[in-house]
Amino acid sequence: MVSQLLFGELFSVLEEKNDWVHILAEWDNYNGWIERKQAEILDEPVYDSLLKKKRCFVTGLLAEVIGDDEKAFMIPCGSTLLNLSGNTFSIGKKQFSFSGQANEITTPSPQQVTDLALRFLHAPYLWGGRTVLGLDCSGFTQVVFKAFGIKIPRDSSEQALSGTPVNLISEAQEGDLAFFENGEGAITHTGILLSDSKIIHSSGMVRTDQVDHHGIFDLSSRKYTHKLRTISRIL
Repeated sequence: MVSQLLFGELFSVLEEKNDWVHILAEWDNYNGWIERKQAEILDEPVYDSLLKKKRCFVTGLLAEVIGDDEKAFMIPCGSTLLNLSGNTFSIGKKQFSFSGQANEITTPSPQQVTDLALRFLHAPYLWGGRTVLGLDCSGFTQVVFKAFGIKIPRDSSEQALSGTPVNLISEAQEGDLAFFENGEGAITHTGILLSDSKIIHSSGMVRTDQVDHHGIFDLSSRKYTHKLRTISRIL
């Protein structure tokens, strides 16, 4: 698994093979294969109309949706609600009711971003994951910002090219993204800076650690685990 689609995310079809569909995600231009039964394939006019719809994003870790067939299911933080009006929305001809926390595209404060990030504490690590049931480092940062309607790429190496560079960690602020490199100098890890020289990131699980100009310092093992490469301000 390289990534996950969240509820309401749109994609275009690149190729089909038997029961599998090669897709390109509209939100972050990530591509991969999904089983055809996992998604609703739309006619092009319907898809084009959805691209123009007002979007809200789920800000609770989980929320409940009930379809017009009265079947209830849960959707995760960062899911997209198209044309939400009150507590109802539609996708094509299908109607849904929504019960949970949602947010139209806004300009959040740094504290709003970190407050949401902290709600993911102790969520397990999952390569390719983008939900509270399991996330990798860049899936975590991407979903937190997506909940506020802010687009950043899927992978940490590409996220590092987003926003405005911050030259020194002493100049960084709460809500900035920090990026870390491996022994070969490639950016392989990211997290969201908190106040008091701390960072929240997904490494084994979503956790907080100390951070300085050297990198992330694990207090339990008394050693640095990630080497700091660069910092970006997204807000």
